[in-house]
Order: sequence, then structure tokens, then C-alpha cells
Amino acid sequence: MRDQEDGSQAIDFANWLLPYDLEGLPQGKYTLQINGKSAGSLKLEESSEPFQELNLQQPSIP
Repeated sequence: MRDQEDGSQAIDFANWLLPYDLEGLPQGKYTLQINGKSAGSLKLEESSEPFQELNLQQPSIP
């Protein structure tokens, strides 16, 4: 996890075919990355569902 300029945390998913357990992460905004490239964001709050399924797409290479 890395701090981003906008105050969010970055989580890098190197292998996006596997489920990731994000339980225990502090509340806040997270930037989701695949191989270092932005693939979306996630905001965890007290009211967030304990299990969420996200369909992340690897960013296209220009």
C-alpha cells in the first residue's frame, strides 16, 4: 500500500485473477492498481459490506 497525492492509499494487484482479502484495512479511500496502473478506486466506510466483488480491468497500454 502506498500513499497517493490525493490522500488515498494505493493497493497494487499483480495477479488480478485471485480474490484478495481486504479485511482489516482502515476506513478511507483506496486507489486500486493492476501492475502499477490505476484500475479504479474503493471507499471503505463503517457501513461498507464485508464482502464486495469488483470487476477490475487492466488498463490498456497506449
